[in-house]
Amino acid sequence: MEENLPLAPFQLIEYRINGFNFYEPTTETGQLSIDFEPYGTFIASQKKFILNFSFSASYEVDEAQQILIAAKLEADFIFSEETVFENIPEFFYVNSIAIVFPHLRALITAFTAMANVKRIILPLYNLTSLGEILKARTVQA
Repeated sequence: MEENLPLAPFQLIEYRINGFNFYEPTTETGQLSIDFEPYGTFIASQKKFILNFSFSASYEVDEAQQILIAAKLEADFIFSEETVFENIPEFFYVNSIAIVFPHLRALITAFTAMANVKRIILPLYNLTSLGEILKARTVQA
């Protein structure tokens, strides 16, 4: 059964890790806390969207957060058609994050495996709620 599914009106061009800090934990008590900070810039003249995605993971130690990982990722997406800021599809905001997060997740796993520390494999997350946050934090250049 072959279906002709429409292609998405955007694609990932490239991504970069602009910052990465790892701090070996002194203890691993408590729950791992994860924080995501997405924001974006839309450049209509280039049909381009730049996603900036900050990520941090920390443990609670003695009622304070001990940072384990802090990373910043930047990804360039391009739209296949002329698009105005107001017409960016709603599903773009969620899907752009879902497209780049596996790259960051793999980097964290590979880095901790090669650093000869306890390997960190982040679980899969439902990132749907980040779509509205990204939309609210997107500006037009």
